[in-house]
Amino acid sequence: MDRHATEAAHRPGLAAGVKPPMGRRMIWWVVLPLGVAVLAFVVGMLWQVDDRKRDLRTNEAVTDEHAADPALRPIRLRRSVEQVVSAVVEAAGTLKNWSHVAMERGPDGTTIRLVRSTALWRFRDDIAVRVFAENGETVVAARSKSRVGKADFGQNPRNLKELLAALRSRLGEDHDAAGPPIREQ
Repeated sequence: MDRHATEAAHRPGLAAGVKPPMGRRMIWWVVLPLGVAVLAFVVGMLWQVDDRKRDLRTNEAVTDEHAADPALRPIRLRRSVEQVVSAVVEAAGTLKNWSHVAMERGPDGTTIRLVRSTALWRFRDDIAVRVFAENGETVVAARSKSRVGKADFGQNPRNLKELLAALRSRLGEDHDAAGPPIREQ
């Protein structure tokens, strides 16, 4: 007895010599690749996580003087606030998927509002960069927050690192407190 006859004997309603329905065999050709794609996506997302305690629990990152990663510390420069504000806007303009939204000037400094969109799903992260004078230096502090979700898988710290690296590159500096002295006004 061949395979189809054996299967027909065990399944009522299936005549001898008739092949089983294609639906059952074909479903695996759909389910298997879909399962592999989902697994690859999850592994890819977890692969990007740098700090599991932070990246899987929060959707916000802030520059901090005591950050373990030096790239996430505020930048201190010997330049005028206006020079640094212009450099931040220009640096953000060179980054892919970033846009300048607003600028608020006040007596205690300038806040630049930016938005970064992810390439694939177009999720938006809001970035606020505060530029202010402190002890004869200009300080650049920033915050990045995702609009959607409870965890960012490390995207917000990557946003800050990308922006601050572009700013350092724009100013031609690899370290803090460099550059020409501020002109007295």
